[in-house]
Amino acid sequence: MKQQIATILLLAITLGPTSAAGADAAELLEDLIRQAGEAEIPTRSAAEYDAAARAYKKLLDKLSRVDAGELGADDKIDHELLEAKLRTHLFEIETVELHKLVPVRYLNLFTTS
Repeated sequence: MKQQIATILLLAITLGPTSAAGADAAELLEDLIRQAGEAEIPTRSAAEYDAAARAYKKLLDKLSRVDAGELGADDKIDHELLEAKLRTHLFEIETVELHKLVPVRYLNLFTTS
């Protein structure tokens, strides 16, 4: 029984935020994830793509201020996934200009994201 309690405590310490600052970082990360989910391009217009790119850049800037070292294991993974998602969307909009290469995206058909 003592062994099980010790294991649970160890897991809680390992997986949870590492400090009060870690809890704040986790809350900020959760808010950034929510904001990223709200960035939409409903009509697929050029202006919306530009606005989305600006929003993704702002979110990346805010995300860079979150100290991943203060996060628990799950939140560290969320941090990395969010950064990858935002960078991918920016790459598609600014570099590849996927919305220009695949005009069917303007029709908003068969979207999965």
